[in-house]
Amino acid sequence: LHPEQSRLYSLRESFRRDTWSPRRLPVGSFERVYVPRPHSTGLITIYARNPGQEMKPTKYSIINNAKIGRNARIYDQVNLYGCEIGKNTKIDSYVYIEEGVKVGDNCKIRPFVFIPTGVVIEDNVFIAPNVTFTNDKHPRAQGQWTRLNTRVKQFASIGAGSTINPGVRIGKNALIGSGSVVTKNIPDNAIAIGIPAKVVGYRPPPLQINGHKLPSKRIRR
Repeated sequence: LHPEQSRLYSLRESFRRDTWSPRRLPVGSFERVYVPRPHSTGLITIYARNPGQEMKPTKYSIINNAKIGRNARIYDQVNLYGCEIGKNTKIDSYVYIEEGVKVGDNCKIRPFVFIPTGVVIEDNVFIAPNVTFTNDKHPRAQGQWTRLNTRVKQFASIGAGSTINPGVRIGKNALIGSGSVVTKNIPDNAIAIGIPAKVVGYRPPPLQINGHKLPSKRIRR
């Protein structure tokens, strides 16, 4: 390298080490650390993925007081505030999750999803892009409000562009069609579509007791 190029390379590497210092944690351990980023401050609880694997902070995300499970994948441009993300869960870009939200293990949350306080998402849930959860039936910019909690049971799937009204329960293995508005509880294994969402059929459980996959044929009633 040219001497000037060599000097610039050394400066760049020094800045990278000082600013984006990764951490090595043993498997199963966690620590609360300050993650330096241009647009974020606060504490984040990081679980180690594999022995000696480096945990690198994202560049343009805001992650404050979040608890991130082992092997979770958090992509850039996300906002996480005081929430819990389970093991092996994938959070795509442009996802906003508020304080107190719990996301289970093995979930997949696609881009442009909003999840406010009061929502619990259990294990193995799929949430397609542009899904919006709400937590108040009479929202105001200021003043008192009443939070209504929402729960999405395990193995449920929510189609793209759906809106989940506050205070509902989406049953185990339920399927919400794209663009639906869920205004009331959805039973286990139900297929619900429309505005408001109505049950139009049922689907088989995702796994048998012995773990073999069942055929994806729909069961109409």
